[in-house]
Order: sequence, then C-alpha cells, then structure tokens
Amino acid sequence: MRYIGKIQCCGESCKDQMWVVHSINPETDLKPDDLRLRLIKHAENPQATYDEATISKTESPFEREVCEHLMQMGLTSLRNIRLVLIVLIW
Repeated sequence: MRYIGKIQCCGESCKDQMWVVHSINPETDLKPDDLRLRLIKHAENPQATYDEATISKTESPFEREVCEHLMQMGLTSLRNIRLVLIVLIW
C-alpha cells in the first residue's frame, strides 16, 4: 500500500484576527509560486510581505531608495498617489 500525503493549509478570519493552520514545512513542501506559501509567509510576518511588494513595484532607483529609507525609519509608503491641488481665492 502506497502512502500519499496531503498538504493541508487553512486560513480563517474572525473578529479582526487571522489564523493560519498548516501541517507542513512551507519552505520545503511548497513551490515558490504556491499561494499557500504566500499566505503562510504573510501570516508569519505581514510587514515583510508588504515591504517586498512595495519595493518590487518601484519604477526608478531613486524611488526604490526612498522606499527603503522610509521603511528603515518604520514608515510605510504609498506609491503613485495622484494629488490634486485646488486653490480657492475668495
């Protein structure tokens, strides 16, 4: 009889909490592009996931440097926000 293992990963959210339960070693049992691996990594360190995604979307070396500097200071950055300045003169 041949044993076939199943990979289990479950996520549940309730009352502003996120619980992720898994029965695997995510680094060795899952492929790098597996969504379950992304879920587990995010649950372990949500800020790192955000930081990696933000830095990977930068469009210039200057923008990357500014994002990294802000993150080192403990701040988060929002990219490409359109600002509209309206000056009303009465």
